[in-house]
Amino acid sequence: MVCEKFQSKGSHQNATAWLNVFNSECDRLRIPDEQKIEAMRLFMDGTPMEWFVGEWKVNRDSTWNDWSTRFLDCFADKGWNEWSYAAAFKYMSGSYSEYIVKKNALLIDAMPEMTEKIRVGFCVIGLPNNIRGKIDPKYVDTQGTLLSEVNRLDPFRGNKTPSLGRPGEKNEGSFRKNNNDGSRNSSQYKDCGFCTKRGFTGRKHPEKYCWNNPDSPTEKRRVLPQKTDP
Repeated sequence: MVCEKFQSKGSHQNATAWLNVFNSECDRLRIPDEQKIEAMRLFMDGTPMEWFVGEWKVNRDSTWNDWSTRFLDCFADKGWNEWSYAAAFKYMSGSYSEYIVKKNALLIDAMPEMTEKIRVGFCVIGLPNNIRGKIDPKYVDTQGTLLSEVNRLDPFRGNKTPSLGRPGEKNEGSFRKNNNDGSRNSSQYKDCGFCTKRGFTGRKHPEKYCWNNPDSPTEKRRVLPQKTDP
């Protein structure tokens, strides 16, 4: 079965949307209603699993319709909290594409009948102003076209990727600004702490973009090996 586990309310899952997916997967695999209750146990975690165990002790002989009704009574959002969270979700840090994929999934769960074009609009609204202003709504109307556009505008892609230089090159330690308006001289920086810990002293560059920094925003970060004595 292709179905994610239903977890606690803190995961912001839509109980109705999840139950629809679970039902459709059971129907696809021809699982009869009398076995759906047992199958549901395999896709529960946290608080929902505790709910299932309690219900199983007293209502194991219930019909699937009664069981699914009790499930929705317990976990379905009765107000606007889920929709409000999905609509208000906006980009904070990291990759633009990861934000779009996450928000699109939240919108689908909160409002499955929403068209893709409207979901794209909500995703764009949550982007930073300088990025949002560069996206033309005439050509961006699907999640795929939106992802292609933000990948092009991502400051850590293409020509705007911080240039770390290769070991031994003259430009080693020279970094390009995020706004792509020129380069910075390595003399402006102190010795990098991450490189120094690995035995590579004298390397001057922003620690934020160092290959050896586990939190570096550079997508394809190359971790240099430890320097060893001959």
